[in-house]
Amino acid sequence: MENRIIDRIITYIKYKKLSERSFSLSIGASSAYINTLKKDKSNIGGDMMERILDTYPEINGHWLITGKGEMIYGEAESPKSIDEMIEEKIEAKLNSQGYTFEDYETIHKMRKFVLEQMAEAERVAKKQKNSR
Repeated sequence: MENRIIDRIITYIKYKKLSERSFSLSIGASSAYINTLKKDKSNIGGDMMERILDTYPEINGHWLITGKGEMIYGEAESPKSIDEMIEEKIEAKLNSQGYTFEDYETIHKMRKFVLEQMAEAERVAKKQKNSR
């Protein structure tokens, strides 16, 4: 079992068939960074953890920090963006009321059209009133 973060990083490097040097360079560190951490039994700073997770977003951050869970996010575990979560909530709400997302888009377009027509009618009425 990998007890240290560096051990888990090395496991990931081997999984990806990378060299320690190329991994180090890919996260903006010196070419000997991983080797130095291994040799000195040093800890990885938060800034490097952030770089690793930014560079390799498939790595499960919880696994990297704690050793628990899967190393790689699976399809079901992939983190969702805020937009994806919002879209899912909207779709669920629409579906619960018997609508689809396409129905929502159509209704939204119709509403916009009606509001534009109402605004135009008000402009015409105001123009007619002012011309009297």
